[in-house]
Amino acid sequence: MRNYARLATESIREWADRVNGKPNENKAHCIFCGATLDANTGYALCLPETGTMPRYICRQDRNNLDSLKWYHWNAEHRDADDAPLGTPKKGDIESTTIGLEIEEVHYDSPSFWTFRVLVERCFNVTAEDDGTVDAEFPTDKMSGANKASKMLKKLQKYGFLVFLDNDHVGAHIHVYCVNVPIIRNWYNTLFVPLCEYISKHDNEWIIERFGRTFGSYRNPINEHTDAVSHSNFVNTQHEHTLEFRLPRIHTAEQYLNVVYFWREAVATLNAIEWIANNGNNRAERKAQAVKASETLVNIARKYFGD
Repeated sequence: MRNYARLATESIREWADRVNGKPNENKAHCIFCGATLDANTGYALCLPETGTMPRYICRQDRNNLDSLKWYHWNAEHRDADDAPLGTPKKGDIESTTIGLEIEEVHYDSPSFWTFRVLVERCFNVTAEDDGTVDAEFPTDKMSGANKASKMLKKLQKYGFLVFLDNDHVGAHIHVYCVNVPIIRNWYNTLFVPLCEYISKHDNEWIIERFGRTFGSYRNPINEHTDAVSHSNFVNTQHEHTLEFRLPRIHTAEQYLNVVYFWREAVATLNAIEWIANNGNNRAERKAQAVKASETLVNIARKYFGD
């Protein structure tokens, strides 16, 4: 009899790396589509909820777990009018809609199957190939951060953050913004002070809080930076969200702190009654943006310290 049972000394990830993809010894059923699997026609899949024995999947579902959808597949197959995942929250900050783009490495590891199923089930997402990392999971929009919190803590508990804790990948945070055109107009005024606040610290401080330092596709900015450059650490290219591109996931607690920071920062920008341009009041509008930039830095200090 094949030894597929989880050993007492194994984490879920270690068990999955040892057993995922092994053939079934007896007749079984695919846990996804329900197809009957004769002996040696199915493939083992270890999940936390299956206890100490794996379940099995058919060849088609194995092929699905071995392949990636094309870049932006999820966006093309979602209904923009669907309600956000999670329970609606009270309060301007807590109710602000968020989304994550979680990048992943170690795609060749057998336990990637388990990791992928856990993430896809939680976030209503299918892994995509963006051409720069092994896989990317652009989550559905979420009301509040509870689903993200529970999922990240589960991945940490079962040993799967190894897929995410790598300097070559990030975990970008999108927060719904009601006034993106105005933010673009005052981009440098708003975000250069935040960049300077982060940059004044050494790399150890930055990595401890954000998971990594500035780098490719998460560039620091200055007063001359193009407001809509995709490579900026704050990206304004999207129509309805502001994207924070700096962080990666080192621990669940570290990353969630960044999520809460960026959610509050954008919610604060959303709450501002921006002065309309009458063609003759640039100084007044600039002063409002400067004040907002100071508020953003104060929010950052609240979450990350001086």
